[in-house]
Order: sequence, then structure tokens, then C-alpha cells
Amino acid sequence: MRDKLRVGFVGTGGIARGQHIPAWMARTDAEVVAICDIDPDAAAQGAKLTEVDKDRVYEDYDKMLEEEDLDVVDVCTPNCVHMPPTVAALEAGCHVFVEKPVATSADEVRKMIAARDRSKKLLCVTQNMRFSDEAIAAKRFVDEGGIGDPYWAKAEYLRARGVPAAEIAERSAAAMRRAKTVSRPPTQKRPALNTKGRMRLTSDICPAIQPKGDVSTKTRV
Repeated sequence: MRDKLRVGFVGTGGIARGQHIPAWMARTDAEVVAICDIDPDAAAQGAKLTEVDKDRVYEDYDKMLEEEDLDVVDVCTPNCVHMPPTVAALEAGCHVFVEKPVATSADEVRKMIAARDRSKKLLCVTQNMRFSDEAIAAKRFVDEGGIGDPYWAKAEYLRARGVPAAEIAERSAAAMRRAKTVSRPPTQKRPALNTKGRMRLTSDICPAIQPKGDVSTKTRV
């Protein structure tokens, strides 16, 4: 039985280095043991933050999944390529954290959920806003009957159009295909936006990831 979760990263760009990696590194029941990024500079920065040995820095996540004994994979790739590494990690027997939005099409989301169901592992979209004081207070208020029996609700969160910038996401997708880290092109190259420029978020949330044993994580990223 392990004392710590073994975590691997797919994508070590800004959100990984600024939020996810520090959150994992702050835990005493988890350790980042491998990282993967097609950008050498991003990979080098991720390796420096995590103190991962250079022989555990990968360009191909399939190779990382094959060679490393991982409990959890944290996917921090551009939005348009969330689905392929998530499905691959689940099929390799790993629990998965994936950055929001979960994907850029409903079809990709269905594939991710189907992979989770087949693997019997946990898939968590890091909807960190659900852990804010405001969201927790609102949930408590509803649970205590403060608004009666709700039958409809609407929630919105604004973000700038094209973040990450569409051209950056397209270049990243093209580079991943050239590196043979994506078996097929994503079904959409751009994040799915409605007419007001708001990102359409579809998520399938799990509360925590638990390895084989008694260790439990509740990392907020």
C-alpha cells in the first residue's frame, strides 16, 4: 500500500505551473513523479518546479503512461486537446484531473465520460469556483431550504473570447499531431462559444480522487 499518490502531468504551461503543480507539491500525500509537454521550455520549467528527473520528462504522453506507474494524471493541455490524453490516462488505469472547460464539444465530453465508466476510475474537472466561499454558502442556503424547492437555476462565468488564444490552441494541436501524441485531430479547433462570447462549460465532477489504499486527496486547483 502506497503512502503517496503518484501524479503525472500532461501539459506544464502557465496554468499547470501557476496553480496545479504548487497545489500538488504542497500536499504530503502526493508526489509529482513524471511530466509530459511537447514544448521543451515548458517541460524544463515544469521539471524544475517538480524536481522530476530528466529521464521522467516526456514529449509523448502515451510513452509516459506506458513507462510510469501513476495513480493520477493531471491534464493541463489547451482546451481543444483535453480529450485525447484524458481518455488515454483513464484507459491506462489512472484517475484524471482535467482543466476546465472539460472539452470543446459535447461529443468529446461523451467520449471522456464513457472512458471513465469503462475504466471505473474517477474523472474530475477542476471547477475550482465550486469551492469558493460564495458557492459553498449558496449551496448551504439551498440545502437548508432557503429558496424552497428549486426547479430551475442559471449560473454564468465570463471569460475573454479565445483564451487560450485560438491561434495558440491551433498551433498546439498541430504540434501535438506532428509529435504523434494525438491519434486523430480534435473535432473542433476552437473553443465552443455562444453568440455572446461565453464559454460553454460541460463538466462531470467528482469530489475527490482516492488511490488503492487509505490516502485521499481533496486538492483544490
